[in-house]
Amino acid sequence: MNSGQAIAPAKVILSGEHFVVHGARAIAGAINLYLKLKVEDNAKDVIYSNGKIIHADYTLEKVKQITGLSKVKIQVKSSIPKSAGLGSSASFHVAAVIASYRLAGITPTMEKIFDEAMELEKHVHKNPSGIDVWTVLNGGTLLFKRGEGHLPISSKIDKILLIDSGQRRNTGILVSKVGYLKENEPEKFDGLIKMADYISLSMKDALENGDVEKVKALFKINQALLEIIDVSTPKISSILKKLDEEGISAKITGAGGGGYLIGLPVRTVDGLKTKEAKLGVPGSYEINFKKSDYEQDGKIR
Repeated sequence: MNSGQAIAPAKVILSGEHFVVHGARAIAGAINLYLKLKVEDNAKDVIYSNGKIIHADYTLEKVKQITGLSKVKIQVKSSIPKSAGLGSSASFHVAAVIASYRLAGITPTMEKIFDEAMELEKHVHKNPSGIDVWTVLNGGTLLFKRGEGHLPISSKIDKILLIDSGQRRNTGILVSKVGYLKENEPEKFDGLIKMADYISLSMKDALENGDVEKVKALFKINQALLEIIDVSTPKISSILKKLDEEGISAKITGAGGGGYLIGLPVRTVDGLKTKEAKLGVPGSYEINFKKSDYEQDGKIR
């Protein structure tokens, strides 16, 4: 095979971001925005992302390690906004690992792909929980706890509203900021972790029952927790107020400090950049990477 290819979806976190890093359960879902990646032998190392050269030497080294090639070209075509809370780095890393194994003619386990992609994520996010990688890798909607894996959720809510705050941020810095709060106010932070965990369990029930009003209420409570740990912004607060006036409950998805918000119900709002996303889409379908293909033995076919 002259090249290896993979397609990976974006993701949103419906509850528990930041707190999932510190042991709380969280809920995430894959959405219908995609990144397509191709790896091939080349005369020099290079990565093109939507036609522009980007620098990610750690990814090049991982790809060469898996493929056994001395020089590689990685080509990325992505509709996933960067630094926006939609898992663009996880999509890139998962697709790079899968495409590399496909080029090498190797069929790894899910756990192997996860471990390899997590190595790459640590270069970007410092202390990732793994929820982004698991969600991109599995597709669907899931309840996740760090170190314990995930539980698939059969959500009756299959669409979400994406709202672009227009701000971009550095996830690693925000994760470190929250870690500093945990170290300096441990009792307060432990209480927030317990609350975030409870929200995720309640969110699971609401999604499985299709209870939109309960999900909307949980979005507001989760957003309040994110404001307590200071990962919101004045601009986000202004957007949330406008959405609330339109009857839409919303929250940060991902690290905060900007990026996208998610909300319900799904409707267009004048003056805001919004889009509808399908929730719970399958994983990297170009290589038949769906639940029905691997759920019995944990391997790609």
